[in-house]
Amino acid sequence: MDKKEGSNFKKVFHKIKPILSLIIIISIFTFFGFRLYSSWHQIKTYEFNYFYAILSIIGTLISTLYLGIIYYAVLNSLKQKVPMIKVVKAHNLSDFASYVPGKVWNLMVRIKILHKYIDKSTIITSSILEMFLMLLLSAIVLFLGLMSNLTLLKSYIWFLLPCIAGLLIIIHPKIMNLLLKIISSIIRKEIPKIKLGFKDLLKLSFITSLYWLINGISLFFSLKTIYPLTPWSLIPKTIAANAGAWSLGFLSTLTPSGIGIREGITSYILSSSVPNYIAIASTIIFRVFSMLTLFIVVMIIALNAYRKHRFKNLKRILIGNQ
Repeated sequence: MDKKEGSNFKKVFHKIKPILSLIIIISIFTFFGFRLYSSWHQIKTYEFNYFYAILSIIGTLISTLYLGIIYYAVLNSLKQKVPMIKVVKAHNLSDFASYVPGKVWNLMVRIKILHKYIDKSTIITSSILEMFLMLLLSAIVLFLGLMSNLTLLKSYIWFLLPCIAGLLIIIHPKIMNLLLKIISSIIRKEIPKIKLGFKDLLKLSFITSLYWLINGISLFFSLKTIYPLTPWSLIPKTIAANAGAWSLGFLSTLTPSGIGIREGITSYILSSSVPNYIAIASTIIFRVFSMLTLFIVVMIIALNAYRKHRFKNLKRILIGNQ
């Protein structure tokens, strides 16, 4: 395939991508709908547990805000002094924009809000570092979660331990920059060099790993919301399933914010421990809770911005009247 044919293919793909995304989302949720409908007589025997639902919502709210704190820690490690509230605001709004087709909106929102404090190249560098750590730590959490299954551990310890060791080695700045350089040559886009020490990257990795812990436990509470028989020993698996599904949903780029893909992967992993229809229903509930908490945070940001705008206009009018 020559450059011209490759360019034409990319143009065609970008045109049909929204249609393809819609087909994938509709297909996955149609399958979910049929599966839940056929099992409704079993689902309705369980009572919706509001206590665990509230715990799940609180967990998703904390994890939504915590993502902004992770990005703040990344900027801080790069010696960028930006008010935490501004960083959290920018991150939440960019996450909300990720539901719009096209990965570019996420970055554009950050640039729009943070350009007064840091330059565009630093925003791009910090965003790349954040996403790289999120993906790397999600893989580590996934493998650690799989190791919590003793049967699986005995059978695949020869595979799991080298994978975890390899992923930890990647955190080293020299290895990380080498990998980013390879990725840069593949995608044919320049990726800035990460100028951080190993100690800084380990610190950021620890901060990032806490997100997967909080969000994975929130998913567990979503399970308990409709299936009280869910054993507490399943927490490591929900943490691992959530982390693995997030990374694959992010890498797929086919659907906005991994809608449908994450739910499909999560329910597939959990269905080995709980009934399939429970796994499907809980992942849908978890997505609804996640979107709800993000929407609430964005609405608070929007209302606060509107209040400040009105106050400025009122102040201008009062000064003008004097």
